[in-house]
Amino acid sequence: MKTFSIPTILLTGGLLFTGSLSSTPAEGQRNFPRVRSPRRIMQRPQNRVKLSPVDPAILLLLRRMVRPTVDFSGEQITEVTESNGRQSRQKIWGDTKGRLRRDFLTPSDLSGDTMLTASDQYRYFHRKTNTLDVALWPSQNDSEKMLPDLVRQRRVSVIRVGQEVIAGRNADILAVSMDNGGGRQIKFWIDSETGIRLKQEISNGGGLVSRSYLTTVSLGSAAGVDNKTFEPNFPNVKINSLFPVVSRYNSVEEARSVLPFAPLLPASVPAGFSLTGVWVFPSKNVKTPEAGSVLLRYSSGIETFSLFERLKRNAPPANAKPPKAGKRSIFRWVAGEPGHFLEMTYVGHLSPAQAQSLIESVK
Repeated sequence: MKTFSIPTILLTGGLLFTGSLSSTPAEGQRNFPRVRSPRRIMQRPQNRVKLSPVDPAILLLLRRMVRPTVDFSGEQITEVTESNGRQSRQKIWGDTKGRLRRDFLTPSDLSGDTMLTASDQYRYFHRKTNTLDVALWPSQNDSEKMLPDLVRQRRVSVIRVGQEVIAGRNADILAVSMDNGGGRQIKFWIDSETGIRLKQEISNGGGLVSRSYLTTVSLGSAAGVDNKTFEPNFPNVKINSLFPVVSRYNSVEEARSVLPFAPLLPASVPAGFSLTGVWVFPSKNVKTPEAGSVLLRYSSGIETFSLFERLKRNAPPANAKPPKAGKRSIFRWVAGEPGHFLEMTYVGHLSPAQAQSLIESVK
């Protein structure tokens, strides 16, 4: 999840006149006094609401968070409350281009794994299986790149809620939320001087989802960062391409000619969300093209969720009901009708109420 980059579109308009106009009237024409055209053609709406300007200091912090002013390294703790407070510890490196590398130190089942993220890709090396997941996908970094524009467009709200010292560095705390009040809220602790993200908390309507924070940090040459840091060698690794670029479409209609089946779309999604990508994964067996799968990705700009769909050969039990969403970030169910049942998989961090409404709207 290209996660999920989005281009900025500039709309301009105007008229261009070339050549010259004669000042001598044609025969039979009268000379009329020259009338100056009005300076304003359209009247300003009387009830137009004037938006207050966005604090430039906040916009600067958000831009620096994506591309810090200095290379850095350190150790980071990540806690995921959904997994009974499961905690991991990583060695982390970052540079001024926005690239990040995380080497997992604990727990034992993750030790030796490496995660690499940049603006347009995600790579995860699994030490135990010697496999490398590769996704040319809009990553979390891309969502953060969009934040300044979303703030200026008033699609999200950002306020400065305080300051705190994290890993010996002064941090400004920014709280980001959707203007409709629903969905995910994110807090960033951003180094006031360099823009390094020192801490982050993600929560939804059900409470805290995850927390990450640096415990140590080194800057500049002391960080030991170079290009090789983000190009580690994984010998004899098996590459698992998660989301091939060739299979991405902007809409279901655009993908219709290659769809293995007609996907089910939610009748309603949370306010602010829209479909931002469709991925089609063909069947490995040419004799059963219907065995392929489809991924739908929705985004509000600061949060995303995905729906994976594949045909289900056997009908579900007659009394099957949609699952209760709860606080889980992944759940599965069966939707559709006789002759066209689909196995649905949701991945995201919507609030339980939003996720439940989404599930029940897919029919």
